[in-house]
Amino acid sequence: FAFLPGIAWERQQAEKWILVPILQAGGAWDLQSDVEAWMVSASLRSFAWWDIGKHRLGLGNRLLGAGQFAGSTSNKTGFILLENGLDWNYSLPWRWRGENLSTSVFVLWQHYADNVNINVVSGEDVGLENVYKLGFTFGFRRSAKPLLKLIPIRRIGIAFGRGNTLSGSDFKSITFNIGFPLSYD
Repeated sequence: FAFLPGIAWERQQAEKWILVPILQAGGAWDLQSDVEAWMVSASLRSFAWWDIGKHRLGLGNRLLGAGQFAGSTSNKTGFILLENGLDWNYSLPWRWRGENLSTSVFVLWQHYADNVNINVVSGEDVGLENVYKLGFTFGFRRSAKPLLKLIPIRRIGIAFGRGNTLSGSDFKSITFNIGFPLSYD
């Protein structure tokens, strides 16, 4: 069980450029082993876009620092993540519920500037260094109407990732998403 509330401040820097500082703090509890951990993160996200006809090119960046402090031990872990990405969104000739549909292709680079160790199921540590993603999304470019009535999701998508670990091993992933990870709307 985890609870990580936060606060974000959307700051319009220019007509098509948004800066968003975010602070989060909370805790997680492993109900089987009765272990708790306290977590904190701070990040700064930047998103700028340019409309070119029916197309939109977006540039997203984020710097994130996160830490975890295990309550029953003196174990402290954390990482620093730098992300940069481009999103090419283009309108489709179809409409749904009175709104224009669009699709996008994005590329994303994630660099773990600090040694992030993730314990996998086998107990072996994986230290990530760089992850490169190619993703696709489908939905509304910007709409007040969500794709699902109960959940305010504007876009859905999939991304394929590949990267390397600190030991030189390959890292591969498939993730499902709800839009370009570095946009903010």
